[in-house]
Amino acid sequence: MKVLAMEGVFVASGDDVYHLNTLSRLLLQGRISPGVMLATTPQFVGSAMHLGQWFQSQSEDTTAFMMANGGHSPYASTSLDLEFNSLFNQTMAADSRFAADLVVGDCGEVLKGIGSLVDVAGGTGTMARAIAKAFPHIKCSVLDLPQVIQGISPADNNNNVQFIAGDMMEFIPPAHGILLKVILLLSIAACIN
Repeated sequence: MKVLAMEGVFVASGDDVYHLNTLSRLLLQGRISPGVMLATTPQFVGSAMHLGQWFQSQSEDTTAFMMANGGHSPYASTSLDLEFNSLFNQTMAADSRFAADLVVGDCGEVLKGIGSLVDVAGGTGTMARAIAKAFPHIKCSVLDLPQVIQGISPADNNNNVQFIAGDMMEFIPPAHGILLKVILLLSIAACIN
């Protein structure tokens, strides 16, 4: 808690007394709270318990998460545990809603002149749907792993958003623009500042 208070996530007042601030309130709101729940799953808490072992490891091919979860990455773990998969997808969708509000609002000029877009690792399509709604001329595709998009019904597809099961390390469909959300968030931060 002291580290989180030093980083500005909580406010410290006295010995071992902490209060919410604007940032920590975001963690409790509907947008980000799935991330808090994901971080407290046995998969992620177990990862923290393997940090010491991981730091001492000579292997460059493993992570603390993999050590705690039978050698599986977070993405592979989603295919093995439906509950973890659901929470992982909810967390990614909440993060996308936050980013989508910024993209279609303050930084929409980033999409100017784009006729088609592939949202790589786009999850359940939250970002692509927001873009397609705000910019109906853009034909959006969502590329993600089969276990991520398997629960999306064909009725969820519309003329501007299509879902493609695949692995971005093997193939990304051609489009005028490729959306990588983490890169976009860094660009948005620069746009707002």
